[in-house]
Amino acid sequence: MDKYINKLNFDFAINQKVMQLIGLIDGFKGKWNIVEKREN
Repeated sequence: MDKYINKLNFDFAINQKVMQLIGLIDGFKGKWNIVEKREN
């Protein structure tokens, strides 16, 4: 049972990291789009 709980916590931590990365990438794309629109 402990192994199962540890795996859940581990998966949750990875999930959090992935969501943070996706958020960062989305934010970066958003800034990039604004810059491109200004140049056009």
